[in-house]
Amino acid sequence: MEAALIMPVILSIIVLFINAALVFYDRCVMEYVCQMACNAAVYDSEGEAAAEEYIRQHLSEDLILKWDYSIRTEAGSDHIGAGIWASGPFFDRIYVHEAIACKHFCPKY
Repeated sequence: MEAALIMPVILSIIVLFINAALVFYDRCVMEYVCQMACNAAVYDSEGEAAAEEYIRQHLSEDLILKWDYSIRTEAGSDHIGAGIWASGPFFDRIYVHEAIACKHFCPKY
């Protein structure tokens, strides 16, 4: 009798932890992809377009859950910035990930 009452609670807690881990993993992937896109775009001649293409390609390959996201990139004379706004699959919360890479640290070829 006790197991019939406790097991659903334990299983639902385990499922909640797994879902939370998937959300945290995907958020880490978004943060990493955003930073790497800026770093790669600093060395690319296309700049903004290269950063946006890098983000789209890697998010479509690396995310586990289904996210609704939008991408914003900007290039200035001394920096390249990228941002990802993602709406989560479980909640209506919007997560924002932004990164900036400075051009004056890269060598000129």
